[in-house]
Amino acid sequence: MLRIVPVSMIVVLSVAALSQTCQDERDKIIEEYVSKQLFFVPVCSDFTRDAHSPHFSFPELNGGDYPWAILRDGLLQGIEQTRSNFGGVPLTINSGYRNPVHNAGIAGAATDSQHTHGAAVDFAANQTTWDSLQRAGKRAGACSEPQILSGWGHVHVDWRGACPPNW
Repeated sequence: MLRIVPVSMIVVLSVAALSQTCQDERDKIIEEYVSKQLFFVPVCSDFTRDAHSPHFSFPELNGGDYPWAILRDGLLQGIEQTRSNFGGVPLTINSGYRNPVHNAGIAGAATDSQHTHGAAVDFAANQTTWDSLQRAGKRAGACSEPQILSGWGHVHVDWRGACPPNW
């Protein structure tokens, strides 16, 4: 379950309190959200080890450093609809879920990236396919980072809800 709290309500959680929650590697991942002071801090039930969609496997969607990922239902439905809108041809995911430490190691990645929320993927693209792939994502209800920000190598799509202006 996604938990977003106003900044005024952020409470510093101890690592000991978190480690008693999952009793596995998810505790380390949750600790990354807390130590990076992200607005979103997941709970154990937010993580999966096998979520996938008909055309995209868990390993394709999990770009993090652990065998756990957050993969929202809206993302799984959205990437399938994007593929359908793009003519049903196979698409390559350059990046899906990222744990916060992994995300921080990517040049230009937003600190509180939708990739860390389990709501975003980057589809491989080139100068020929970029515009049509972005349109396919938008028709699937995605927010899509402008090409000037993402470059030609990928189309970033996410299902966060309200999109930033010009996305």
